[in-house]
Amino acid sequence: MATIGNAPLIKLERLPGPGSAEVYVKYEGANPTGSMKDRMALSMIEGAERRGELAAGGTVVEYTGGSTGSSLAMVCAMKGYGAHFVSSDAFSKEKLQTMQAFGARLELIPSENGHITAKLFDLMVTRVRELSKRPNTFWTDQFNNADNRSAYHAMAGEIMAVSDEDAVETARKLARIEGIFGGTSSGANVWAALQRARKIGPGKKIVTIVCDSGLKYLNGDLYK
Repeated sequence: MATIGNAPLIKLERLPGPGSAEVYVKYEGANPTGSMKDRMALSMIEGAERRGELAAGGTVVEYTGGSTGSSLAMVCAMKGYGAHFVSSDAFSKEKLQTMQAFGARLELIPSENGHITAKLFDLMVTRVRELSKRPNTFWTDQFNNADNRSAYHAMAGEIMAVSDEDAVETARKLARIEGIFGGTSSGANVWAALQRARKIGPGKKIVTIVCDSGLKYLNGDLYK
């Protein structure tokens, strides 16, 4: 568990340009599964332990597209809990394989031609709700779990609107210019930080988050 968190803070040397504040990124790709969701997974599991909702020999259940499931599967493996997740063939094979590599039992709900739809999520939620009724079983319920939110207490107080095009291009520039390998969300974060850095000017410092490793995105269009 000591390897979760304490990710390095890296100064961007070239992207900010002259006349900008210094920009630093918290490189969450350094977490064990390559994602900031490791923090959230550990926070939810340890919160359940403190409240007595998860005991030795218990099983953790969740519906997931892969990143949260990978993090939860890793934490469960480290702590000796079973992991039973509901996902779908609509999500990347790499993420599904990662969950299984950590020993998670995986149920896949068939999608409609690989599309992620509201109907698919409804089916996933229904199935995990059924699983949660089994004895000694804890549903992390990631989207409604207060321990999820508390894992990110240091997030910035201001949010900027960022286009997909800006996010993708910035992620690519991070890799080519700074040697930092992240995903689309990381590109969006850095784009916003760069805009703010130019606005407030030299002598200031801005910190943002590179959410996970770009290795998770090689199967998509981001780095093609």
